Amino acid sequence: MRGVAWPLLYLVLDSYVGEMASLGLMLVFGVTRIDAEFVFALQVLKPLVLWCGGLWLLWAVIDRR
Repeated sequence: MRGVAWPLLYLVLDSYVGEMASLGLMLVFGVTRIDAEFVFALQVLKPLVLWCGGLWLLWAVIDRR
C-alpha cells in the first residue's frame, strides 16, 4: 500500500506548490526544487535503503531458524 501512496504524495505536494506560491506561501516541497538532483537522489535512496534493511532483517530471521 505504501508503495502506491508514496508517488501519490509527491504528486499532491507538487500540485500545491504553484497554488501556494501565488499566495506568497513557501512550502518545503517547493524549496526542494532548488537542488532538484540531490533531492531526487535522496528521495530514491530512502525507500531503497529501507527496503534493503527490511530484506536484511528478514534474512537474519530466516538464518536463525
